[in-house]
Amino acid sequence: HESDVFISYCWNDADLVRKTAEKIEEIEYENESKEKKKVKVWIDLKNMKGDIYNSMENGVRNCKIFISFISPKYSTSVNCQRELKLGNDLRKNIICCLVDPANRFENGGWPPPGIGTLIAGNLYIDLSKDYDQNFIHVASKILKVLSPLSTENENKNDQSNSKTVEKAIVDEPSEKSEKEPIVK
Repeated sequence: HESDVFISYCWNDADLVRKTAEKIEEIEYENESKEKKKVKVWIDLKNMKGDIYNSMENGVRNCKIFISFISPKYSTSVNCQRELKLGNDLRKNIICCLVDPANRFENGGWPPPGIGTLIAGNLYIDLSKDYDQNFIHVASKILKVLSPLSTENENKNDQSNSKTVEKAIVDEPSEKSEKEPIVK
């Protein structure tokens, strides 16, 4: 089962991660064949089948983007470390999202102990504050990988494209509306 995004997180952070995964699944992009697609997310709650390790490995191997939702518990979880190591070894596009303020990590912050060597040099997006605004950065990074045309257009007209991303993410339709956000 191929997915666009693999979600790696600690169960203690499940509420924020679940909310974010649902928002990611609403993002629409244009693939190389110029077909409109919604982002497909692999998350254990929906995709875990059979042996836990084989399932996680297949999820990581078959994704284009690996999103690591980092918290103190995440950085010390053996399974989270395994997933992140595999994503790193397979040279996946890794997006680091902080779900707990950095100052709560031992030794003062970034990168956190336990996974520091795997994400050293990566910047993080802090979803623990200004969630809606910072989610726009997550969506932009996803679109840069999945939609090569959006990257070309962004280079030509960066301000217009970022407003399109912001409108699609922030101005989500109400539950009663059938119109869904579209990101081009």
